[in-house]
Amino acid sequence: MELSYSRIECVTDEEDVYHLTIHNAVKLLDMHEFRLIYEVDLLARSGL
Repeated sequence: MELSYSRIECVTDEEDVYHLTIHNAVKLLDMHEFRLIYEVDLLARSGL
């Protein structure tokens, strides 16, 4: 499994997923192989 959000995770076992929401979703939906990428664009003059 490869997860990319504010950090990047490459794990082989669902128990090793650090992100709690994704960890629980993987267990609930019995997912074994997937790739998740989350990207956000910031607006101009957002102050960030």
